Amino acid sequence: MIGTGGFLLSLEPIRTPIKGSFLKNIALHSVSAGILATGAILLPILLNLVPKYIGVEPLVADENIRSMMTVMTLLAGFVVVLSMCIPFNKYRMLSLLAITAVAIILGLMLPTAYIGGQATGADMLAYDAAAGQTIMDSQFMREMFRPMNSPVVRSLVSDLNNYLVLRLFLYISVPLFILVHFAAENYARKDVKDVKKNRAFRIGRRLMLSAGFVLIIHALLSGLELYAVSLIVYELEAPDLLLNISFAVAAITAAAHLAIGVIGYKVWKDPTRKMIRIGFVSGFALLFLTVVSLLFAGIIVFDNDTMYDVDILVILGVSLTYAVGCFIVHANRRLAIAKPRGKA
Repeated sequence: MIGTGGFLLSLEPIRTPIKGSFLKNIALHSVSAGILATGAILLPILLNLVPKYIGVEPLVADENIRSMMTVMTLLAGFVVVLSMCIPFNKYRMLSLLAITAVAIILGLMLPTAYIGGQATGADMLAYDAAAGQTIMDSQFMREMFRPMNSPVVRSLVSDLNNYLVLRLFLYISVPLFILVHFAAENYARKDVKDVKKNRAFRIGRRLMLSAGFVLIIHALLSGLELYAVSLIVYELEAPDLLLNISFAVAAITAAAHLAIGVIGYKVWKDPTRKMIRIGFVSGFALLFLTVVSLLFAGIIVFDNDTMYDVDILVILGVSLTYAVGCFIVHANRRLAIAKPRGKA
């Protein structure tokens, strides 16, 4: 993810001079990416050992530690490349989509090796020739593009906590890394005169940008969850009016989150008066939508499911962060220049 992504992005020509210290830029971004990758490796271990130490059920089971480390490291690489692609253009978007597609294809093609981190040895390629089997009957070939035939994948997806941990890792690491990315850039450019201009305005835009990306990711994941649940529910029982309304509300909420996330990106990239007004309204709309959707789903009262409760709090925090960013940008709109420091 990082190696191929960095290579593709390095081929893009840069038409503006780099400001500040080149070595500081490289060192700060490398250190922050390294810390994120280290956290991705350590977190599954901690979520297994710490609960055991205090005498409760581990959030990541023993058999899933290695797989979770692999997937979380992949997500960490995605977050790093995503931050490098901001602001998006056609080439950066295609590069991000290409390396994400390659990672998904490898995961489907080699689930035990790529996701489970286990070597493809003779046992994976073994088959019983005496019984008329061929290489196509080996475990390796039975798993290829059929990941649910892999014990590693079945163990990973059978525990809902794994999905919640991965989702929370994305929700937290994306905004934090984007904010760290800009903080590192400002530190490397601290001798440049325009760094301190309109600081509050720039901070507000960054809050909208970082929270907006989380809303986009949340909307996409919610859409996939809604699709998966609908397939199961509609097979088990005949849909009634209340069920249809619930799915419709969830779909509308996901679409609204996606739209508001895109607005946050557009306000950051091109903070015109019109976009700032639209962003300000979207901040109020997001707060209203978040509270109403949680109340409608009946999950505003905690149900003693720790991971689920944390997930709810993160979404509330993201909504509040986006709204605060909207208010800061709107309050400083008259003092700010049209495009302060270009992309920052």
